[in-house]
Amino acid sequence: MQYIGYCSDEEQRTGKKLYSSYEVSYPLVDADITTSEALEICKEYGFDFGRVYEHHSHFNCWLCPLQRIDELKWIFDNDKDKWEMLRDMQFKTDGTYYPDKTIFDLEKRFWEKNCKELKEQRMKARQKYNKK
Repeated sequence: MQYIGYCSDEEQRTGKKLYSSYEVSYPLVDADITTSEALEICKEYGFDFGRVYEHHSHFNCWLCPLQRIDELKWIFDNDKDKWEMLRDMQFKTDGTYYPDKTIFDLEKRFWEKNCKELKEQRMKARQKYNKK
């Protein structure tokens, strides 16, 4: 079963075939909970959204598997606690997180990208130093 956190004011999003290998449930739609109501419930229970939404394209849950890859990369690079929670959740399932990728697949991709960027920065610094 795949539970998707669309709210009742997002019901138009529910018909999409995102997870064809899973049965899908929309508990917030079923309970008629709107986006603003869901936010208030989260706040009442102490769920801290932190600064992650300064870097997201819209107000979505930081653990949503449907967010953009650059938003996940921002969490990986800037919020180690949230990334660790994503890793912990991945350990508890045999399914994928991001369409056909696990958190560990994404982590490897992000490490490789960071290493590549660091190497490029070092090469530029060396070239600049060698020109002197």
